[in-house]
Amino acid sequence: MSNRRDFEWRCFCISKLCHESPKGVVHLPTAVDNHHTKDVVLKATYADESLPRTLKRSLEHYDEQMERYDRGELPRVQPLRQSPRQAPAQAESPERERDDDDGFDSEEEQAVRGDKRLEEEELLRQFFGEGGTGLGLLGGVPSATARAAFETTLSSVDLDSDDDDSSSADETEAVLLPPPPPLPTNAPLNVPECLQSFVSSSDYHPGDRPSSPPPPPPHLSRAQLLSLELRRVNLDTFATVASFESNAKLHQKYHGVEVLSLYLTDKLLAELSHLEEVTIHQCPNGCLAYTGEHANKDKCDAVRTREIELEELNEKGKKKKRKETYTCNHPRYRPSLSSDPTKRKPYAVYIYYPIVPRMRALFSDPVIAARMNYFSREREAAKAAREDPRGNGEPHTYHDLPHGDHVYSLSKTHPYLFLEPRNSFFCVSTDGAMLSLKKVGDFWVFILTILNIPPEEGRYQKDYQWILAVVPTKLSPVDIESFARPIFDEFARMNVGYWMWDASKSEWFLWRGAWLALLADQMGSVKFSGLNGSRGSLPCWFCLMVAASSNAGGHGRYCPLRTEPFEVKKRNKKTNKTRLVTLNPDRPTYDPRKLPMRTQQQFYDVATRLSEAEDSPAQLKAISAETGYNRITLIHRLPCFRVGAFTPLDIAHIRDELVTPLFWDSWGKLNILSVAQRLWIGDRMDAVAPDLPSLFCDSTPRNIHLKRNTQYKMWEWLAWALWYSIPLLFEAGLPEDHLLLWAQYILIITHILDPIPMTPERLADLSNLVADMAVEYERLFVGEDMTQIHLVTLSLHDLLHLPDAFRMTGNPRHDSQLPAERKIGGVKKYVHQHKLPFINLLIQICTRERMAIVRRLWPEIDEPAKAHRSSTPGRLSAQLETKAWYRNDEFWAEEVRLVQAWAVASGYGAHM
Repeated sequence: MSNRRDFEWRCFCISKLCHESPKGVVHLPTAVDNHHTKDVVLKATYADESLPRTLKRSLEHYDEQMERYDRGELPRVQPLRQSPRQAPAQAESPERERDDDDGFDSEEEQAVRGDKRLEEEELLRQFFGEGGTGLGLLGGVPSATARAAFETTLSSVDLDSDDDDSSSADETEAVLLPPPPPLPTNAPLNVPECLQSFVSSSDYHPGDRPSSPPPPPPHLSRAQLLSLELRRVNLDTFATVASFESNAKLHQKYHGVEVLSLYLTDKLLAELSHLEEVTIHQCPNGCLAYTGEHANKDKCDAVRTREIELEELNEKGKKKKRKETYTCNHPRYRPSLSSDPTKRKPYAVYIYYPIVPRMRALFSDPVIAARMNYFSREREAAKAAREDPRGNGEPHTYHDLPHGDHVYSLSKTHPYLFLEPRNSFFCVSTDGAMLSLKKVGDFWVFILTILNIPPEEGRYQKDYQWILAVVPTKLSPVDIESFARPIFDEFARMNVGYWMWDASKSEWFLWRGAWLALLADQMGSVKFSGLNGSRGSLPCWFCLMVAASSNAGGHGRYCPLRTEPFEVKKRNKKTNKTRLVTLNPDRPTYDPRKLPMRTQQQFYDVATRLSEAEDSPAQLKAISAETGYNRITLIHRLPCFRVGAFTPLDIAHIRDELVTPLFWDSWGKLNILSVAQRLWIGDRMDAVAPDLPSLFCDSTPRNIHLKRNTQYKMWEWLAWALWYSIPLLFEAGLPEDHLLLWAQYILIITHILDPIPMTPERLADLSNLVADMAVEYERLFVGEDMTQIHLVTLSLHDLLHLPDAFRMTGNPRHDSQLPAERKIGGVKKYVHQHKLPFINLLIQICTRERMAIVRRLWPEIDEPAKAHRSSTPGRLSAQLETKAWYRNDEFWAEEVRLVQAWAVASGYGAHM
């Protein structure tokens, strides 16, 4: 459909709501509160001659009306109360006497005018869905069926008609559209139909705006408050049930206050917090959850691969293994003698903890509610800096997610998400973990982070990092999206909106929440993004670089900038024959500064092809090899999905678990550092550990030579790289070229750790630094020996996209998995009963999440230091001020000066 026809379609749908308004004027109240409504009129981006006469007259009349509003000659349009299943009612004119004081029409008046709009309501159902909310999660992308119906209806409607008999020129009417997202009129990309059919929001409507404030928290007796406080201390200290009972007896004995039992205390927590557990069935083996397309299945049909031992022995005298595929086929329900299907019990479940009740608790705190506009404030400042034509204001910098191109693009394509400054934005982190090193059991966890909280004021503390679900899995999940389906469902409703009470302004407002990013490691991102990952021919999710692979088979895919033809003889152990091994000969050479980047429109084209080839495995395989995508996933249907930005770089794992160990291991494998040199470095680390200031690192890293293969921690790799590596490698005699290459890598790390916002000039320097490092790395570690390309991994290639990550989402440290890793480490401490660890874990998580809500509603049960938290917004900032070196930019400038001086004195200044 052309832009003209698309525009007319939207104008027609809106005009059917307000054809009785004088001169075709359309008032669209988009933010309802106790005082006023914001009036938004339909704006046209086309030439005047392309508009129907009625719409041109509407825009001219709107300009006149707005001038009168600005001069104070017209009162504000009063909001109307509207039922989700009722036609929109008309507002009272300013001259009409009101029958009450709340500014709303009476039910009788709404009923009289409701009959006049039955025809329009039925027509709107055809276009918008039942209740006017059938636009789905994308927020305003009409379906092909609705467009076809519009084409049919439009032929019988004259938009250019001058008939104004149905309206009165003396009466201005305001029509309240349903609260779901407005139609975006400036989306630059054509979203394919296959990405529009996600979770329909037609069965959800936020309802009427509440007419009265929410009831205050109930009064708690002294015994209830004491019971809750004892339970809070019991949870904070990881104490046992026996400890809670003994403390309760002591209070009863010496203070005469009877404390509730642990069962009644937890029951009281559930009643006060309003956080209900959502129980979801799953396969006991962890294959999938019975949600979405699996909801009506009675057994697991996931296909897995396993290894079977054979009787035949290999060359090493061990039994040979063969892989085979099989179907799980584990039943969903336990055997039951009852014929009632509702009484069947599942074999396994997991618990989902909703988001909205916890957001209501946040907005009930006046101090926290007043700070929830941080994201909107920073986005507006970044937008002003971007669009300042003369550069008179603050220059645009990249620091946090609101400053990136990802959010700026969303503000153009989905403006409804940013109309209300208090709308919330979230990122979801996911990862798998073990309860203990003895592999008692694995679990998969989903963690929510609130981006409306500033990073320096506790965004990554436990108060604003919420556990959404913990999934026990015996094996790796086959369909991980099925476990996350409740999260997608709730975000679909949050995209439509909830009425939220703002305690800082004492008003109701229509709140929306948006899922802005999915944070995961490389394997987790592959599971959710539908990419082939490091085993595919296009492994990178930022660019279209073709991976280098050999014709010998296997899953090795590497990412060098260049490949030279080479031949290596390789002996087949099974046939004892020798053949020549070569790389893919048609692979091009890449410029690190001009990589072929993936675009959003290219992804839409790939999604269309995947949808059309859904029933042809051969075509799907060919498309997967050509594009790197193997399927359409749920995150592709989210309104905030953008290629490369929704699944950003996991810089923490890339830096501390992949690239830094790669350097150390490569120095040893290529004998660049001898065993004696590496042993000396490890000994010196042990010797100088007592001299490392505790301000730099709480604990000292272990001997890197002796403990490298004994689960060397991420923080140990980072501490070694920052505080130990340069002097020890210099003293150990690392070759000059390799030392300079390592120094370049350290400078790249400092760009990430630097709290100073990234300016465009510094970003250009970082781009050159990363490109030069990639070229130098291949020269030193690969050179002309193409057999060493296995040292150029995908993680090393990801560093080339570090400048792109800054541009899209701000500093990558805000997209790091480290807060999630810390949260998972804290979750493991919850387990006290190792006989049934998962049951104990779920009970502990639910109790703690409920306690977090209650502590915010009743600060008196919190400890004194933390009870002051809600009234002190700059609590963390005040703590950081005590560490002047962290907040002081002069400290970092002095550090850079000292490093440069050391480089000049050492003869390396020309290289740095």
